[in-house]
Amino acid sequence: FDFVWFLTQSQEFMATTVLRTLRENADSPYILKEVFDFVWFLIAKLEFYRDFFTDDNIAPALIDAINDHLEYAPLVKSACSVMWSHSSHKDNKTAIAEYGGIHALVMAVLAHVDKPSLQKEAMIAIKNIATNSRNKTQFRKQGGEQALLLSMQANYDSPPVLDTAFSALNNIIVDIELRTVQRIDPEAFQCLLKGM
Repeated sequence: FDFVWFLTQSQEFMATTVLRTLRENADSPYILKEVFDFVWFLIAKLEFYRDFFTDDNIAPALIDAINDHLEYAPLVKSACSVMWSHSSHKDNKTAIAEYGGIHALVMAVLAHVDKPSLQKEAMIAIKNIATNSRNKTQFRKQGGEQALLLSMQANYDSPPVLDTAFSALNNIIVDIELRTVQRIDPEAFQCLLKGM
């Protein structure tokens, strides 16, 4: 009995079943939320799934779910969680941005500014994705800096949100590749001082 072969086949079957479930239930935010919670666990805990769920199969599902069901906060939070977990592996940051992930994250922050736990998940994803020059520029062009400031203002009483928002803002403003710091507008500076 070849246990390694069996395990690999079982993992592939589970992963393809997850992707099929996402496709077949794209109109059901309740099912998508549960599936994304499961995907987050798989990506976070098992290397096989980090490799299996690629930008071509999971990123579009995440972004479509946020865009199509923006009003359903539990789903958006779960999708942001998967996005930050997925973006912390390999070079998924660029592909997520190319599929529209930056816009989806900015919209998630703006739509649910009053939900600290969702804000924290979105901020971690933004922090992870805003690590290359192109993505930093896209965040600034799509209102990412302003969305972060709005979140910080709305969540001054939430240290986890402020902590991740400061990290995300740092990644958007400071470009280590180019050795530059983007100009920060006075409103952003005041918000930073108040948050400290």
